[in-house]
Amino acid sequence: MHKHLSEKAIFYSIIVPVFFCFFSCVSVKQLTYFQDVPETNKLSAIKLPAYVEPVIHPTDVLAIVIYATDPSATANVNVLNAGSGNDGGYSVDNEGNIELSELGKIHVEDLTIAQVHDEIKKRAKLYFENPVVVIKNKSFKITILGEVNKPGVIYIPTEKPNIIDALGLSGDLTAFGNKENILLLRKNLDNTVSTIRINLKSSALMESPYFYLQNNDILYVGPSKAKAIASDVVFSRNLTLGTLGLTLFSTFYLLLKR
Repeated sequence: MHKHLSEKAIFYSIIVPVFFCFFSCVSVKQLTYFQDVPETNKLSAIKLPAYVEPVIHPTDVLAIVIYATDPSATANVNVLNAGSGNDGGYSVDNEGNIELSELGKIHVEDLTIAQVHDEIKKRAKLYFENPVVVIKNKSFKITILGEVNKPGVIYIPTEKPNIIDALGLSGDLTAFGNKENILLLRKNLDNTVSTIRINLKSSALMESPYFYLQNNDILYVGPSKAKAIASDVVFSRNLTLGTLGLTLFSTFYLLLKR
């Protein structure tokens, strides 16, 4: 009995960890981005898609700062931008307008940041000497879910955000993230949602019109097959160890009763 029990314990202590490691390991190829880019020292060029500048929509929040020869003259305009992070700024109302102190109401819906800049500067020249206008959309955000290290809502600080920027801000994919099948969801103006599958292993992504992100885009990174296998192995390992524990307990219990 003792010999049989010892052999069984040795078997489980060796075979189970080996089995787990074999199936749970992720290959280097699964972790690599842009696998079709040749490994060479020669410079190669990939043509990026044309960037379509996003337009302003109701509920967007704009940080607007106006500098002038007399700083005190624009203090009332700039006071709303005092909040840190994504706080503060001018909210676009349901009619697509913002209202600035001194400058009044300005319609900004469906305009780009550059167009809003020109409109505000044109009006600012009527009130201030040598005005300089700086505008930023503080509500430009992307939602990233699934197999990333920091899932959630991310506010993008760059002017031309792309998928690589967003994944970098989310802490990159986990080892079990499926790089070949990332789902992008994009809400359209007609209240529909467009969906597209993205493959991070192909450099064709950088030529895709979906390389650049738009406000309120959603990225979902699904799990790879390796995670499913690893989960099954963990369950099997725990089940095996539990069975072994019960076997040992039963054996010692029977020995003690003799």
